[in-house]
Amino acid sequence: MTNPLPTVTINIQRSTNGGGQGPDTYTSGGSNQVKLTKEESPQGSGFVKLKHTSANETSGGPFNVKEVKYGHTTILDIKPDEPIKSLSVWYYFGDKSHNQPLLIEIRDKHGTYKYHETKGSATSWTSSGGDPQNSPLIGKDLEQKLEYLNCEYHKLVTLNLTESHSQTHQHGQPYCCDKHKGTRTGKVSVTGNKVASQIPYVKHHIDNGTEVSGIKYYLNAGSDDRKNITLDGSQFPISDVDSVYVFYCQRKPVLIHVESNGDPKVNKWLKRGNNDTWTKAPELDGVPDPENIKDCKDDKNFKELAKTLRKLNCESLEKCTRTLDPAHLGQNGVQREEVPAADLSDQVPDTESETKILLQATPTSETQPSPAAPEAKKEPFVSILTTGPALAGYVSSGTLAGSAATFFAGWKLYNRYKGDPWVRQI
Repeated sequence: MTNPLPTVTINIQRSTNGGGQGPDTYTSGGSNQVKLTKEESPQGSGFVKLKHTSANETSGGPFNVKEVKYGHTTILDIKPDEPIKSLSVWYYFGDKSHNQPLLIEIRDKHGTYKYHETKGSATSWTSSGGDPQNSPLIGKDLEQKLEYLNCEYHKLVTLNLTESHSQTHQHGQPYCCDKHKGTRTGKVSVTGNKVASQIPYVKHHIDNGTEVSGIKYYLNAGSDDRKNITLDGSQFPISDVDSVYVFYCQRKPVLIHVESNGDPKVNKWLKRGNNDTWTKAPELDGVPDPENIKDCKDDKNFKELAKTLRKLNCESLEKCTRTLDPAHLGQNGVQREEVPAADLSDQVPDTESETKILLQATPTSETQPSPAAPEAKKEPFVSILTTGPALAGYVSSGTLAGSAATFFAGWKLYNRYKGDPWVRQI
């Protein structure tokens, strides 16, 4: 004679004793007990899975379910009508009191899987995924399902800083969550810009009232090689985060800026280190967010940022180019200056180094001939070429002549002739 299967009541609000992995057991009426285990699932996702099985049978053996409860309230939407092998429920790891269950998985006696997802309440559920599945949800598919539910019903968003993801969403298509696709009502908007018009970055802006539950990226788009960014002592979730700024090198995020006035308060620059670990960038303490760094030439904040990026192996930074106001330069205006952004942190010339400068003279009127100039004492100076409106010369000896010129001068020349209004350091 076959022994009858045990019958249990499952309480999805329960956790393991002390919150560890378990296993743990709890009484579910009569002499029958439920075995409970806990694990992060998927690994590194920030979601925990609590698996309920019968403690009276061999691990994985079938059992009957009298009812499924949340605390003292029966969940009418979930009632297995045949023996099952396990019931699992997922929570966001920051939900320590288990107030917001997200997803339930039921593995029946045949080994197939059925899913129910929350409708926003711990006691209100709907079927998910259609017919029973032969394989469980795992990896990225499971992760995306949990993030969607967390975002949709609890305003908790996981920022995805994968470069291809940032590129996809830069064109007026916010993300978080699937329900918002095509409606432009996602909770995170993405824009691209450049620091002082030089160094590109991507900005992820978060809607008011939405908390950041985590920050992630993938080394390879479409894969499961997820990497998480921790905030050096600040715990998720974080409220009142306005934006996260991201700098990429070799298609990977290497530097971010996070600012929050919520709880906990965060104002940090973080950089990627070896093995994709993230640490605070103390050299950028006091440096504002990228939108408030305006000048690539004279701003010490820009120089510190460029120096940090160079140390992170960002070698393809654009040149520092700035148009100056001719009104402040007298007759001859400096039109533009170019300095590699990565070298700005070291740009302190001494008497032995030469800084290349570009000057362009304003043409004089050709209607009145110029009187002959007295012979000038021959001294070294910057020569002016008269064969074109924008030609470059170098340091040489000669007599000042011509009506229009473009020329370069070195730091040594500037140092000697810094009183000469024709020569101006950039």
